[in-house]
Parts: sequence; C-alpha cells; structure tokens
Amino acid sequence: MRNRRGPSGEGYALEPYVNDRPNAASSFLSVAIAHTFGTAVTRKSKERQELADNPLQLETQITVLPCRGGEGLLHRLFEPLGYQGSATRHALDEKFPEWGESPYYTVRLNGTVRLGDLLTHL
Repeated sequence: MRNRRGPSGEGYALEPYVNDRPNAASSFLSVAIAHTFGTAVTRKSKERQELADNPLQLETQITVLPCRGGEGLLHRLFEPLGYQGSATRHALDEKFPEWGESPYYTVRLNGTVRLGDLLTHL
C-alpha cells in the first residue's frame, strides 16, 4: 500500500486506509464479550449458580449495527428470543441528509433473560 505504483490522484492516497465501518459491531464484539465475560457466557458460577440460572430484566444497546435487511429483520431476529426492542437508523451523512440513510442502526433490546443468554445472543 505504501509503494508509488497504482492509481494516481489525490483521492487515491488514502483509499487503502478508509474503512466505512470503524465503529460497527462485528466479530470483534464477540471476541471481546467472550474474553471479558467468559464465565457469564458459560452460565457457570462456582459460588452462586442460582444467580447464573435466574432470568433478570436486562437492557442493552448496540450503537452501530449493520443490517441490510432493515428494522423488520432485527425484530424477526430478536423477538423470538424474548426481547422487545427498537432500532434507529443512522443517516449516511448528517451533513448531507439528501444522501439518504445508511445500513447502520442503533439497536436497543430489553427482556427478562439470563445474562449468559443475552451475551450469547449478542
């Protein structure tokens, strides 16, 4: 990427470094959850198993989630798992509303579930 060959022009200088999803939820989220909340994901507790087994009223928010299937797909995915939720679509660019909406959403989910189940679903 750093050699002089390839397309010329001002716009191409940064093209290899531009990522349209720097803050989108991805497989990195799965790795972070598993690493940080490993015992919660497995639903095991050496000292207080009854807490791991009991459902709790939980709410979570995913700030930037790509979903090309739209809000309807998000409902079809999460409602059968016991969640109620809302999705707010992001503008492609807030400075240029005429460009339309992006495929990214802020998703809020709430439900009475075990913590391990919520983390696994995320």
